[in-house]
Amino acid sequence: MPGLGLSNEDLMKIIQKVDVVVHSAATVRMRENLKTATALNIRSVVEMIKICRQMPQLKVSSDRIHGKGVRKRPEWTLPQV
Repeated sequence: MPGLGLSNEDLMKIIQKVDVVVHSAATVRMRENLKTATALNIRSVVEMIKICRQMPQLKVSSDRIHGKGVRKRPEWTLPQV
């Protein structure tokens, strides 16, 4: 769903004011319908990245990789989508 289903007004407020995004939504059901799993685990991430790329105040980093804590927090750049 483009813009994660947000109204244009709400989306613009988020883009202008947000400087931290924590994305942890996913389905981990091994028997999930493929269409549902794809929408939740891939398409939602692509939409989130598209929104984040518009956020001028956003600083991208990670302290979790595959659920394990990482002592050194690497700086990341957003992937092209």
